[in-house]
Formats: sequence, structure tokens, C-alpha cells
Amino acid sequence: MSSRDLAVKVTAYKVLKDHAEDKYNEVRAELAAHMERGDRVMAVAPNGVKIAAVSKKDPKPQARIVDVPAFRSWVAKHYPERIVTTLEIVGAPEEVKEVLMRHAPALLKQSDAVHPDLVRTVLNDSVKHGCAVGPGGEVEVPGVEVEPREGVVACVPTDDAMGVVVEMLQSGELDLLDVLPVGGGA
Repeated sequence: MSSRDLAVKVTAYKVLKDHAEDKYNEVRAELAAHMERGDRVMAVAPNGVKIAAVSKKDPKPQARIVDVPAFRSWVAKHYPERIVTTLEIVGAPEEVKEVLMRHAPALLKQSDAVHPDLVRTVLNDSVKHGCAVGPGGEVEVPGVEVEPREGVVACVPTDDAMGVVVEMLQSGELDLLDVLPVGGGA
């Protein structure tokens, strides 16, 4: 097969794959609307063969810092030892060398940040409790938000799935013609 023939074949498979993937995501979203988080359904072919386990994930909520200054202020008030101070040089390099030699702190900029271990602890504890929680059990920690995550539908085909799906397509038991765009467009 020539390079041009192979290029056409690659293009055809790519176009079909992309379109099939769009249809897959569309039908998966439709199924997700009918399932509760944590549900699991076996896909069973008309001949009784199990062809996949389809489930809707039940992910843990996710905590994140949504207002860094508010969170940093709260930590500074309640856990001042957990603030990490860094200095940033803001002058021109030659000027800084000269002035720093004379101990001029005006060319140094101080910035504070919360220690990463405390951030991790607050986020993990917040997920466990379902609301913003400080390491000492404090509630209403500013700048932290806990939000549920959307469950997604996942499909894990069995080893027999390909053969069974091909048989269903050939027998007319399964119609996937909508995978092929009609009229040259999707």
C-alpha cells in the first residue's frame, strides 16, 4: 500500500474515531442522567452474554483554596508559626549588591505564604468533614471551599464484547448507523 493510500486510511479512521468518540460521550452523558452516583449496570447482549460493566463514579468531594489572601490571613491569626516568609530582591542586580553590602533592607520585599503541609492538612480535613475545617477543628475557615465532584460514567468491556457487538451489528440487533455522519457532516 502506498503512503498516499495509507494517509487516506489514517484520515478515515481518525475522522470515524473522533465522530464515534463524540457519540460515545453523548450517549454516556444520556446514561449518566439516568444513573445515581455509585450505580453499576451490567451491559448484557440479547444472547445473554455480559459485554461490559458500566458504572457511574462516586468521587470524593474536592477541597481547594479559593481566596488565598483570606486563607493566609486566617492562618496568620490562628497558626502564625505555619506562615512561611520569603524575601524577594526587587532592585537592579548591581544596585542590590552594593546596597546589601551596606545592609539596606529597603531593597528587600517580604512575602508570606502558608506552609504547604498545612494547606494539605486543611484540604484533606475539609474533604473528610465536608466543609472548610482547620487543623484544630475550627470551622468557617475563610478562603477554603469544598465542592462535590460530578460522577462520570465509565465502561469496562469484557473480553467477549467485540465479538458480541460485531454479531449484534451483523444480525441487526444493534444499530449504530448514527456513528456514520449523514450528508458528509457531523
